[in-house]
Parts: sequence; structure tokens; C-alpha cells
Amino acid sequence: TAASLIGLRFLQFNSNIESLLPKEAAISRSMNFLKSSSISNKVIISLTLTSPDQEKDALFHAVDELAASLKPPLFTGVTIGLPEMNMAEDMEFFLRNIPQIFSEHELTLIDAKISPEKVSERMRRNYIQLLKPEGIFMHSMIRSDPLGLNLLLLNKLKVLSSSLGYNINIEKGHFISSDGRHAMIIAQTPISVTDTLGARNLLNNLEEQFRKLPGYISADIICGHTHSLSNEKVMKKDVSLTSIIASIAFVLLFLFVFKDMSAVLIFSIPLFSIFQSIYLCYLFFGQLSYSVVGLATVLAGISVDYGIQVYVAAKNAQDPLQAMKRIFRPVAFGGLTTGAVFFSFLFSRIEGYQQLGYLSMVCLALSIVYCFLVLPHFISKKKENLLIGERLENNRWSNRYTVSIWGILTIIFLFFAFTVQFDSNIYKIDGTQPEILQAEKRFHQVWGQDKLAILVTTGKSYEKALEENDSISGEITNAMGADHFASFSMLWPSEKTRQENYARWKQFWAQGRETKLKILLAEEGAKYGFTRQAFSPFFDNLYKAVDNTADAANSGFIMKLKERFVQKTQSEYQILSFFPDEIQYINTVAKIIKQHPNTFLVSEKILSQGIARVIYSDMVLMSGITAVMIFVLTFLYFMNIREVILALIPALTSIVWLFGSMSLLGIAFNLSTLITSVALMSICVDYGIFMVYRCRYNLRTGIVMAVALAALTTVIGTGVLIFAKHPALYTVGLTMTVGIATGYFSSLFVIPHLYTLLLPSGENKAEI
Repeated sequence: TAASLIGLRFLQFNSNIESLLPKEAAISRSMNFLKSSSISNKVIISLTLTSPDQEKDALFHAVDELAASLKPPLFTGVTIGLPEMNMAEDMEFFLRNIPQIFSEHELTLIDAKISPEKVSERMRRNYIQLLKPEGIFMHSMIRSDPLGLNLLLLNKLKVLSSSLGYNINIEKGHFISSDGRHAMIIAQTPISVTDTLGARNLLNNLEEQFRKLPGYISADIICGHTHSLSNEKVMKKDVSLTSIIASIAFVLLFLFVFKDMSAVLIFSIPLFSIFQSIYLCYLFFGQLSYSVVGLATVLAGISVDYGIQVYVAAKNAQDPLQAMKRIFRPVAFGGLTTGAVFFSFLFSRIEGYQQLGYLSMVCLALSIVYCFLVLPHFISKKKENLLIGERLENNRWSNRYTVSIWGILTIIFLFFAFTVQFDSNIYKIDGTQPEILQAEKRFHQVWGQDKLAILVTTGKSYEKALEENDSISGEITNAMGADHFASFSMLWPSEKTRQENYARWKQFWAQGRETKLKILLAEEGAKYGFTRQAFSPFFDNLYKAVDNTADAANSGFIMKLKERFVQKTQSEYQILSFFPDEIQYINTVAKIIKQHPNTFLVSEKILSQGIARVIYSDMVLMSGITAVMIFVLTFLYFMNIREVILALIPALTSIVWLFGSMSLLGIAFNLSTLITSVALMSICVDYGIFMVYRCRYNLRTGIVMAVALAALTTVIGTGVLIFAKHPALYTVGLTMTVGIATGYFSSLFVIPHLYTLLLPSGENKAEI
């Protein structure tokens, strides 16, 4: 133990939560994308002008000062808006390249505009625009674009801007809200949201910078890092609180029940064992996860039950050695049934669960060995008058009335157990603090962010990725509409597509439409005073050769969009497209990309559902393995099917009553209860094994007292989690308390009477 404690100082633990995520191809691909992409590692800062006496210029100044303070290595890029002076140049760039940007869909819209009614309407609008004060600036644009093709282009830009998910205005080169009281900063960070240590440094730095802001400016942070740290913070607070409550409860237990300081070792053995187990498993696995070690510590605490059995048997017996020999077999088989749970974890597709299985099994084995080889040397020889123990042993708790009540209630709970709902949403067990959720709510009210799914198209080269993206974007746009799908291909397709668009453009006008439009413009334009040569610039440039090799890098605005839509990894280019993260759109896109192997989807909804699906299927498999192993081990111990059935009663009762009560209370069965239900099976079957063992040999050596104390200590250890604020911990505490309590009481009130009915006294064996 001393050596392991010294060795722990040199071990490095991993705070990354990825070890607790399934190693399924689709999930791993999405997680790898989020880790490497510039999307998830963005930090959004919303600054609010809180004083009515201050104007927007004060807000812009605060934005500039804060943006300048966000420096490497924590921040690698900061965007506060778009330079207005370049937007006119950007628009001119796109207007020049309309022939290679517009697809067949836009040509169809243009064709609909070449009619007497539409041209007349357009001439009237052009005339009205020229009459306005700003008409002097519109003269050249109207001559070059009499049909208003720039509006089609602006519609494309509008759809693309929606891919940011925000309602943003640009003023003086800054992102600003529609009410003019909020500004936004988008900062890029290399720190992953799963890196809790890095996230802590990141947020501490931001808080330090916020303290330098003027008093009339407030700031909200929106990023995944806040959720990671919040969950960790809430868990630490809950563990501290529950540890204090549990410690007080255990001290009272010592004072009023054990009255023997040597009993402290009962609770120390699992602790020492976990220290040694961590060190041994570290040598096998390498770096372990903090989360796995924490879960293993809780689950391995179950092994305190075996120390209690040994202690009570040795303390109450005239011959402690003989008592321990007698209790060894049920304790060993109880350990095996509990180990069956942890053994089933080895079949999980989640690396963290596999580590948890190994760690818990090693800890359990060490605990049982120390209970028999170390604990007896510390048990005082002084006999205590355990009045509570005598009453537990001598009272006749089990009779036909208690069994009847149990049977009726079990049938009722069994009926409701089949109606319990399963909630696969992993965000329901998210413990993010209320102030963070309130900040996000304020952000959404101001900026109106929508959750977006991402279609990722890959290619070995930039052009290949663009060509693939062009192909699939066309299919998706036809299926779900252009307004719901933002793709880079809408504004700047591949060179191949641009050449095709330009060839289609020339053919479109050469088929008589040029002549038809000239006639219509002359006729309808004359009604509003336009001359025949008014729109000659449009026709002069109609077939003007465009530079098909021109790159969007010529436009500063497109460069910003490329940061959003194009990513370069070590081996490939990725083109990103965005659409609402809603089931109907997800299903549409998923159906189409089946024919495109170089694409994949990244969606919060499908990622959450995928993780939940894998965990659920793993738990079903693990539950089946556990159930089979428990039955086999219990049968090998008793070699009597009736005794096996009796021994399984507490485990079955705990599961049936737990699910039934959850259904009655309207509590959904979630990922937390999946894990605890598997653990409950092994814990409660131990109670059944010990009670059937007691009935078989008609023993009065403190088994009832030991089972009661084992249940009580487990309830203390897990029941205190009811006081936790983190939903996952609270759920574990609630389900474990209900399951342990029902399992224990069924072993005490049901098994003895049923044993006398199923196995007459003549079948009882002599005490060994």
C-alpha cells in the first residue's frame, strides 16, 4: 500500500473525456472532425452596452480593446466583423463573375424575367430608384444590370451568411445586433473542448480580460469549454458535499453499532485496494482517465460488504478461525457474482468502460484477499453485546403476510416496469451550471442562433473536393430547397463547374433571349424615358470572357467564407455545408449521401443519438452477460435450482421495483440508470446468496446483521448522491438507494419463508 501511494505521485492521468465515448467509426469520425476543425474550438463573446448614456462608439472601442488582448497561444485568431470598404469591391467581383457562378437554376429564374410584364415591372422599379436622392449612385449599376440579377446574387449571399447561425448586422466593420446594443467577437482557440485543463486556463484568461472592461460593458461567453468545466466543477462540489454527509453517517455508524476502532479497517481495505489497483492497471493500460478512476472508486466501494461479513462472523463466533472458514465460500462466490458485472464491462466498445472493468475487478480481488488475510489480525478479541444484531437474528421477519405483500407489489411494479420510458438524450444528464445556461439563453435572444448540422465533403485536392461538393449540393438543394442548405458551391463552385456554367450562360443568351430582351427593354424602357442605348453596358459585357482560373482569394469576403467552408487536414481538403439540425433535413441529406462515399454528416442530434445507441446496446449486452454469469455462478455454488431461484429474488426484486417506481413517478430510464441497474444485479444477488446460505445451514452467526450493515453502508455511500446537483450523480443516488433498499428487504422478508416452503426442513444440511 505504501509503495502504491508513493507510485501514484508519478502517474499521469488523462482529464480528456474521449475515453468514455464509443469507438464506433461514425462517432469517432465526427469527434475527430470536431477536434481538428475550426468550428467547435471557437469562443463567441457577446458584449452588451448596459448604460443608456453610452453610444455604439463606446461599444466598438471596448470590442477593439478586448480583441487586441486575445493573443496566442490561447487564441490563434479573432474576428470582430468585416471591413465595409471592401464590400463594394467584393460585390463587383461577384457581379463580374455571374456567368460562371449562376447555375441552371438561376438561368431558369432569369428566363422567367424575360417577359413583357416582368420587364415592364423592372423598368418601373429602375425608374423609381433613379428618382430617389441615392439614384445618382445607382445609375451605373442599373445600366449594367437592368434585370436586377444582383438580387439573385444577394440571395445567395444571404443564404451563405445564415450558415453562421446568427442574425448579424455590419456597422463600422463590427458585428452588431439589430438593436445596436450588442457586439460579437468570434475567437479561434487551439484548445479542445475536451481538454479541461486547457479550458480552465482559457476561461481564466478571459475572465481576467473582462475585469479590464469599462463598467458599462458586460460580457457573456458562449463555447463548449464552459460546459466541460461546469460539469467538472459541479461534480467536485457534489463529491465534497456527499463525502462530508457520508463521513458523518459512517462516524455515527461506528459510534452506535461497531463501537470498535478496529472496524475502521473494513472501510480502509477497499481504499487501499483501489490505490494498488490504479497503479497495477496503469502499468497495463498506460494513462488512465480521471473519470474512470472516479467511477471505479465508487463501484469498488461495494467490496466493503465482504469486510463486514468477515468482521461480523469473526466477532460473534467462539472460534473466529472456524467462522471465517465457514463464511469464506459465500463471500468468495459473492465476489465472483459482483466481479461478473465488471467482467461484462470488458465487452463494451467504450475504452473507458473496459478500463473500469479491469480496475474494479483487480480492486475487488485484492479486497477479498485482504479481508481474509489481513483484517482478522486487527479484529479485537473483546466481545460486544450487539443488541441490534441479536434482534435482527432472532426476529422472525419473514412470514406468509410479508411474502404475500411482496408478491402483490411485485406484480404491480412488474406491470408498470414494462411501461418505463428510455431517454437516449445524453444532454439530459448534463450538469452545466444555471448561470452558463442563462448566458446562452441571453445570447440566443439577442443573436437568434440556430443549431446547424454539417455535411463534410472530402477530396485529395481542393478542386476534387469542390467538384464532389458541387455534385452533392445540387442534389440536396433540389431535395430540400436552396433556402435551407448553405454550400460554398452556391457562390464559388469548382473550376470545372464554373466552365460548365459559363458555357451554359453563353448558350442561354444565344438562343434568341438576347434579341428578345433588347426588344423588350427598348419597348418597355421607352415608357419611362429610357433610351435604346441605356442598357448597352449589359449587352456589351454579356459574352465577355471570364477568367475561369480566377480564385475566390481575389475577394476578401470570400476569404472569410473560405475560413468557414473550407478546411485543410494533413491528408485531404474538406468542404463544409450547413443546414438546420432537424430530423427531416438530416434524413434527407443522409439518404442522398449514401451514394457519395467521400462525405459524412456531423450533427449534434445524430451524435447524441449515436452515442446513446452504442451505450444502450453495450449495456444490454453487458446486462445479458452479467445475468447469465450470475445464474451460472449461483448454481455452481448451491447446485440446487430452487435455492438458485431464491438467491436471485433480491436482484430481480430490485430491478422490477426500480423500473416500476420510475414509471409511476414519471422518471425516464437513461444512460445513468443503465449502469446502476447492472451494478444492482450483482450487489443484491449477494444478499440472496448469504440469506439462502443462512437458511440452508440454519445459522445464527450474524449473517442477517452483516447483510443489514452491508446494505446500510452501500445506501450511505450511494444514497448521499441524492443531495447532488449534477443530474447524473443524482440519478445514480436515487436508483441505487431504491434498488438496494428493495433488494435488502426482499432478502430479509421473503427468502426465509419461501425457503421453508420450497425446501422442507428435512432437506436442510447440517452446519459445516
